[in-house]
Amino acid sequence: MFNTSKLESGLRVLSAPLDGTASVTVLVFAGAGSRYETNEERGISHFLEHMFFKGGKKYKNTKEVSAAIDGVGGDFNAFTGKEYAGYYVKVAAEHKELACDVLSDMLLHASFPPEDIERERGVIIEEERMYQDTPMYRAGWDFEELVFGDHPLGWDTIGKMEVINSVGQKDFQKHKDLLYTPDNIVVSFSGKIDEGEATELSEKYFTGVSGSKDREFNKFDNYGSDRVFLRNKETEQAHLVLGVPGANSLGDDYFTQKLLAIILGGNMS
Repeated sequence: MFNTSKLESGLRVLSAPLDGTASVTVLVFAGAGSRYETNEERGISHFLEHMFFKGGKKYKNTKEVSAAIDGVGGDFNAFTGKEYAGYYVKVAAEHKELACDVLSDMLLHASFPPEDIERERGVIIEEERMYQDTPMYRAGWDFEELVFGDHPLGWDTIGKMEVINSVGQKDFQKHKDLLYTPDNIVVSFSGKIDEGEATELSEKYFTGVSGSKDREFNKFDNYGSDRVFLRNKETEQAHLVLGVPGANSLGDDYFTQKLLAIILGGNMS
């Protein structure tokens, strides 16, 4: 069972109390995935995800962010997809306010120090090389490009290296201001927490900014004409991706489709 509400700022709050648990996970979603990028920004969403962990006003650098969460035995991470980016902290229930404090500081008050940007460029370049050298990921990227073509849905989230090598502090701040707004964020709580606590913590920690979302993604309505793509690579295994148009994620057949996918391609092979 979960509960949803919307604060006056437009921020949406989701709470999922779980009996028998002693921990709380706070997960902040922003509708700021790579689908919202222009061709000149390819990769900024994922790069921005990395930069949020470089500190804000209270926790001023990566070391202080890590020390705060690691010091109470917590866990934290983030991810960037096509539709959204997510940032989470998992802690023992008595430290749930600390989780909100850290997340809100890094997301609402990020400073994007130039020296950290330079260091993180190398990290992302190495990450891109790793994906390029991993056939499973490369096959997935090729499939998305085959289906969606030269459209943000067909671009990989890592982005273009010329963008990664040139993006700077002002670019990150602009992208944050466009998409990390109260009406474009969902704060989700699960574990040993009730709806009232979730609302109270959201009001206290995640309403420190104003503004509204100032960018929409390009809609997609035209699949590419090509249907087969082959990439040769000297490996010991072959990787095949096969796809067909599926059910709408909000439609009645969505979960039927999920079950069918498990029957056809899940479990042991």
